[in-house]
Amino acid sequence: MYTVAQSGILSVEAIIEETRRGIAIKAVDNGPGIAKMTDFLLENNINEDSSDSRLNVIGMRRWFDEFAIASVEAGVKGLEITVIKWLTTGE
Repeated sequence: MYTVAQSGILSVEAIIEETRRGIAIKAVDNGPGIAKMTDFLLENNINEDSSDSRLNVIGMRRWFDEFAIASVEAGVKGLEITVIKWLTTGE
């Protein structure tokens, strides 16, 4: 997000529930956003012309346990990404 938008808000939060623990990261920028989110997130449409930011977002979606993204189609100015990674038992 920093390399594309170069400004925004990043928050990191520990999640402690009765049966699990995790970390939530939320990033909000003031960039131009993404007009066609469905096309942007299509993994079967990755090729050598795919942007680094698109590949990074798709990679995040794979790595984190929970992933939410919103942009102009959802009425958000810029881009808003929230991810959660749950720790396995014993960590």
